[in-house]
Amino acid sequence: MLIFYNKITHKLGKNMLENSFLYFSILIIIILIFGYAIYLIKKTIYIKKVVSPVKFSNNVRDGYIELLNLLYHNSNHDELENEIKNIAIYKTDGRYVGGYTRKSVEFDSLSFTLDYFYDLLIFLEGQESVFILTLSTNDTVEELNKQLRLALGNLIEIIPFLNKNNLLENKRNINRNILMNYQQKLLNTNIQMAFIDDGSDSYNIILHAVKKEKEVRKAISLIGFQYSKELKLPELV
Repeated sequence: MLIFYNKITHKLGKNMLENSFLYFSILIIIILIFGYAIYLIKKTIYIKKVVSPVKFSNNVRDGYIELLNLLYHNSNHDELENEIKNIAIYKTDGRYVGGYTRKSVEFDSLSFTLDYFYDLLIFLEGQESVFILTLSTNDTVEELNKQLRLALGNLIEIIPFLNKNNLLENKRNINRNILMNYQQKLLNTNIQMAFIDDGSDSYNIILHAVKKEKEVRKAISLIGFQYSKELKLPELV
């Protein structure tokens, strides 16, 4: 009887040990699966948040491409569109994305917007292309007239004041009053002169048909700036 009892006890102990090992193994597997699931969820959330900078970049790219079709300019459309796309590809490499936190991925949209803008201006300068007219208070009325003629092309035929050759006036440096005067004269021919404020001391001028204002405003918003008919820079002359 004692021998039989010992056998049963041994067998039960063995079964309990085996069951404990089995339960422990199952528990470990469940913990691993749960941990991996949490990792995937966090990774998915992170990826979704990182996508927003990519979307921002695409919006900036699309905004410039829209402006290509809306502004008066002398740029080669295909070359400039390719450059706009190339800048977007080059800039969307993670350099403006900071560390992951529980709440967000840090994205320096302001630096991205400005760097994209300046890269484009450098390209335009190298191509002697007038897409955005960039002038400073050191530039003369003569330079302003030159860029306006390039941007407006055949339209200058209906803008007589651009064809006047006033040597004294042409040597003057541009200022707020001169630009506002030009803006009013251009409006008389249904051409709107507007400004992009990048926070610098440059005059970033765009030209478009008056009826296209709403579309241009939207495109300027996409590239990360504000459309303005007023010259907001401090007067330096």
